[in-house]
Amino acid sequence: MQTTLPLAATAHSAATGDFNNDGNLDLVVGMDGQNALYLNDGHGNFDAPIPFGDPAHTVDLGLGDLDNNGTLDVIAYNFGSPSALYANSGAGVFTRIQTFAAATDPADRLAVGDLDGDGDYDLVTAQKAGMTIVYMNNGQGALQQTRTLPAGLKPVLQDVDANGALDIVLIRPDSSQPNVSRIVPFLNNGAGVFTAAPLNLSGGKGFNNRFAIGDMDGDGDLDFVISSLAVSGCGQQGCENLRLLLNRGLLGYTAISLDSVGAEQIDLVDLDNDGDLDIAASGLAADTTLPNDLQDRIYLNQGINQLTASATFMIKEVGAAPAQPHPLAIADFNADGQLDIAVGGSGFATIYHGRNGQLFDACPINPLLLDAELAADINGDAYLDIVLRSGLILRNNGAGDFSPSISLPLVLSANSHLAAADVNGDGRLDLVAFYANAPAVILLQAANGQFSNFFSLDSQSFPATSLATGDVDGDGDIDLLVGVG
Repeated sequence: MQTTLPLAATAHSAATGDFNNDGNLDLVVGMDGQNALYLNDGHGNFDAPIPFGDPAHTVDLGLGDLDNNGTLDVIAYNFGSPSALYANSGAGVFTRIQTFAAATDPADRLAVGDLDGDGDYDLVTAQKAGMTIVYMNNGQGALQQTRTLPAGLKPVLQDVDANGALDIVLIRPDSSQPNVSRIVPFLNNGAGVFTAAPLNLSGGKGFNNRFAIGDMDGDGDLDFVISSLAVSGCGQQGCENLRLLLNRGLLGYTAISLDSVGAEQIDLVDLDNDGDLDIAASGLAADTTLPNDLQDRIYLNQGINQLTASATFMIKEVGAAPAQPHPLAIADFNADGQLDIAVGGSGFATIYHGRNGQLFDACPINPLLLDAELAADINGDAYLDIVLRSGLILRNNGAGDFSPSISLPLVLSANSHLAAADVNGDGRLDLVAFYANAPAVILLQAANGQFSNFFSLDSQSFPATSLATGDVDGDGDIDLLVGVG
């Protein structure tokens, strides 16, 4: 089933929630114009859009029951005009009850959460050029500006210091280094009063920070793994690195340098099955003056509750130098109970197997041009195979060894989105591909494992930004959910 929703203007943001309390997920879309609500009939079909509010450029949306009447309200963060809070009557009818400061840049974002512990939703709006504003809720949906913090991007609400109150984590420019940014937690005392944590969470040039949050030492609180991505123009030694900040409580952190280079992607997983979180980091192939950035790495944690600044992680470089940024896919490809790492890039593809809780053994694959990959059990033998965007399927022999076996009648681009699902209900996985600037296609798998029934899903191309599959309307077959932007 394909559902196309009419848009009266360009969509910039979207959020899902049950706005009329019928148990079905509805959709609200923030646009460059009037925003719109789409009500779900329970079968994956959406009614005609219900416009609400004045025309505006809505860059972000926040949802929450701000007036405590049991229905979801909508916060529209607008660029170029006042932002607004819309109260929900309970039937999906929105009434503007308050306006507040506009966004200063299309990249500005908001976050919603209970910041003062009184049981209602409060609001944080972050501006790239301006300030970060904290609005407290009086319990009846009236938001009052109570605090201002420095400008920042991408606000995240997390209880960083484990005091039971949500803190605000921002990406901020570094005043001492031009074009360099930092990740700054503002700690909440429990009453909505925020203080910048005395941490040195260095970012990279511009706003290219990467960070992950997890309990690295098993003590029950959240630690930071931070990548500083320095590209040409950083101009200062040491502004590029990968570090761990261990949370010691009471605003105390132990900084551990993991590497002198940064990472494009950070994943925290237990790679060696020893009960603690390890780090998988993909390299960045953007700056020839920093060749070490080209290497992927794994960092094996040597023991929870015993991390020190002198001996913490065992490091191994993974893979050859890619020609461009690339993803890491982590899964148990050979069904031996241990996580493996698939490294994909332009000109190479390699699987690194977990072996007896030790480092990974490389299983090289013939050089192939690829930009991304999909892991799925294509032939139903209980082993994960790999579908390459170059149009090849790599079959897994059960030992985690892969070889090209099927050439697909399509080649995917870097902006394509690929999914595997049994579209026609014959018990075999089929492939669905959406492109940014071309019609979507479906490949049906035949009984012999070949993909031959190639057809366009629609004559109209969708500028797809994401793709997922599932039984949306509960009728027992696979539907497609496509993000369009």
